[in-house]
Amino acid sequence: MNRFFTVFPSLLLTAFSCLGVSAASAQTTGEEFHGLAWDTSHAGTPLDLSAYRETFRDDFDKMDITAADGTGPWYAAVHGPFGAGIFLPPGPQNTYSVAGGILTLRSQRVNGQWQSGLIQTVDKQGHGFAQQYGYFEMKAKFPPGAGGWPAFWLLTQNGFLDKKATRGEIDIVEWYGSDPRHHHASIHLWPAAKPPPGTLAKHVGLSHISNLSPVLVDGQLKDFHTYGAEITPEWIIIYFDRKEFERIKTLPEYKTPVYMLVNLAIIKKEADKAESPKDMNVDNVTAYVRR
Repeated sequence: MNRFFTVFPSLLLTAFSCLGVSAASAQTTGEEFHGLAWDTSHAGTPLDLSAYRETFRDDFDKMDITAADGTGPWYAAVHGPFGAGIFLPPGPQNTYSVAGGILTLRSQRVNGQWQSGLIQTVDKQGHGFAQQYGYFEMKAKFPPGAGGWPAFWLLTQNGFLDKKATRGEIDIVEWYGSDPRHHHASIHLWPAAKPPPGTLAKHVGLSHISNLSPVLVDGQLKDFHTYGAEITPEWIIIYFDRKEFERIKTLPEYKTPVYMLVNLAIIKKEADKAESPKDMNVDNVTAYVRR
């Protein structure tokens, strides 16, 4: 299937964000955040997309990654570095490649430094695809072995558009090659770039770890799997292979447009023993909104 990319929903929701429908309208305190708990009572429930329609889809039939000031729909690299090494823009380093409908993100050690790939759906001004609520999914295969740190995650667009708003982050999946048995999901709140008095002053986060043993082959996570999150006014719901793992209450900071990020990083404390290169293969990335 060719890439399907609907611009209107993104632009509409971006406009809402600019008009003030953002996390700035309500702020969660650190105490309130720490009172949250992950709920696994619905674990195993299949995802139902019958009430949804696609708003974004990339099957990577062609290279759709541009520099941070390019034309999208994917931009690299806008986000700052984390883990070991740096994230590169598209170029001759072979960090990003497309073949046979698969995007490959490569992390490799070059002259002693790790170089890795990170793509996102908004540019350095925060313009691009962002959506309030809906379902977001990646189908991908992760590299085995120590050091690998692939992830699919969401950030609130207000990090670019509203410097007084607390920023939200949803890590749909973080996977650690040295811990192949577990799926890690997290939510985070980050202080605003220009925090008003009385708002969140320091980062808070809450993770949940799920056991992947039923799908491991010889102790490894092999082949392609889907990683998704559904955001509703009530819940953030994490899915693996379109079955629920866990859910958590939707705080006000997540009731605002979010954009998608995909990366393959290297864990800093394992960088010296990580094999180079490491490849993350992505079959598709999609987003849906309720009809």
